[in-house]
Amino acid sequence: REDLHVDCSGAMPAIALMAFCGVRPGGEIGRLSWESIDINERTASIDNINAKTDRSRTITLTDTAFEWLSTVPLEDRQGSVVPSNWKRVWQALRTVSGIKDYTDGLRKACATAHLLAFGDIAKTRALIGHEVGDTIFNNYRGRMSKRDALAYWTILPTETKRELKEVSA
Repeated sequence: REDLHVDCSGAMPAIALMAFCGVRPGGEIGRLSWESIDINERTASIDNINAKTDRSRTITLTDTAFEWLSTVPLEDRQGSVVPSNWKRVWQALRTVSGIKDYTDGLRKACATAHLLAFGDIAKTRALIGHEVGDTIFNNYRGRMSKRDALAYWTILPTETKRELKEVSA
């Protein structure tokens, strides 16, 4: 489709943060800057003006998110985390990958995989930003096997490159 012809090369950091840290795809990721991410400390700070709930939070980067974000060259770690044409890029990526849930598909996958793989509701709540209540159980828990949840956290840049090389050979 013509509307899917878009350069998505700058989208990886945003996808990594949504898929492996549960950052919301709308306002949170769209307003997140590299200045709010401390790779050395492995944190990303979302201010209250950028958060859906008007509450600031600091996300501890998961090991998987850290690996992906570490591939971004230092000189590219400035300004917005998303490319300037983010809405169009996000639409194209969702369409091509079959993500039907615009609002929280990757966030739901992250919460589900995190809870199943690590079995710590407190850490999952802290990652997602729902520290109390049953919101995770009611809204963010999807169907996934523990085996798939464990595999989810092994989706690393080096493995992806290796697999792509094997497919193209």
